Amino acid sequence: MTVRLWDLGTGDTIRTLKGHTTESVALSADGTRALSGSCDKTVRLWDLGTGDIIRTLKGHTSVVWSVALSADGTRALSGSGDKTVRLWDLGTGEIIHTLKGHTSDAIRSVALLPPPPDAASSSASSASSSSCSGGSSSASSASPPPPAGGAPFSEQALRQQLQHSAQIQQVLQSQVAELQRAHAQQVEQMQQAHAQLQQAQVQAQQAHAQQQQAQAQAQAQLNAQLQRAHAQTTAAATQLQQLQRDNAAMTERLLADNAALRKRPRGEEVLALQLEEAREQLRSFEQPVLDEDGEEVGQALPPAKRRRTGRDGDGGGESGSGKDRASSPSSSSSSSSSSGSSTSALAALASATAGKVRVKQEAHEAVSRAREAEKAASAAEDRLVCVVCQEGERSVVLVPCGHAALCAECAPACALCPICRADVAERRAMVLS
Repeated sequence: MTVRLWDLGTGDTIRTLKGHTTESVALSADGTRALSGSCDKTVRLWDLGTGDIIRTLKGHTSVVWSVALSADGTRALSGSGDKTVRLWDLGTGEIIHTLKGHTSDAIRSVALLPPPPDAASSSASSASSSSCSGGSSSASSASPPPPAGGAPFSEQALRQQLQHSAQIQQVLQSQVAELQRAHAQQVEQMQQAHAQLQQAQVQAQQAHAQQQQAQAQAQAQLNAQLQRAHAQTTAAATQLQQLQRDNAAMTERLLADNAALRKRPRGEEVLALQLEEAREQLRSFEQPVLDEDGEEVGQALPPAKRRRTGRDGDGGGESGSGKDRASSPSSSSSSSSSSGSSTSALAALASATAGKVRVKQEAHEAVSRAREAEKAASAAEDRLVCVVCQEGERSVVLVPCGHAALCAECAPACALCPICRADVAERRAMVLS
């Protein structure tokens, strides 16, 4: 804390005095020196021209709350928290008098009165002090001693005494007025603080109530959201279980269809059987057929009356040759009929060969289509996609084969099942889970 000297005309700081924590300040009449009391229990005299400390007065045992300077600047008066008032000689820094008597509180105000103009009392100076105990104040003045010989006071001395008393009374009245103003200000401040405290309490209660209401609303909303989320979770779990059951059933059905398809003969095997039958027919056309009498006949006889020559057995060949030798006229007579039957057999062989070529071409084409269909089916079997476009989801069941191999876009254009090549009589929509 510092002491600052200000220029009241410009508002600028003229000097800043630093050195101790100041509680009270007094200025000399000529404005060249200042006196300050501090918490460090000292009184300091300052030179306002240079800002230096002229003298440090030590002797108080507590905080110095009030200081005063004499009119001539030679003496100082200080009041302290040690309940004493001390008169100092500023020339030597010594204590002239220590005034004791206050008992209630620290001395917070002191004043030095000018001496009376009377020559007999010019050497004594008057001092007054006040205590802040409960707002009470006391003052003491050094009255001039009576004249020697017990002479009564003169009229001038009485008049001076009355002036001193009036000055002391004015000082006391001003101090009392200041104390009353300070007390009124304190009471007003306390009332304002109490009103503000009550208002703050009301606002805090309102804010607390609003916070509780907001918390209750937020808790209710959170509970409602939790209930909705629980209901949605339960519904989703039920749907998931249903979808899992549907998926399991669909998987079992598809696996059963796949197993049934694998058990059926493939198109290549069917064509191989048909080719074998065609070869049997061709072999039957290539070898001549003889009746029981050894004559070559057509193929219109029942199987019981047909007989193969050459590779059918030795006995049959020998009997046939013996009969031929025994009945040479009959064989010569049937030469014309055998030449006609051989011509017809060659024509039948040519037509059978042409049919065989066509059958082989058709079989090759059928085998190619079956292999492509099988590859597409095997490729789309695990992914459950359309066999034709390889993109759409299987959603159509073909009747009567019961295969689910096509999507809704490719099904109308297919007249045959791409898996078993069966004719499609009906198409039914299917929902895959």
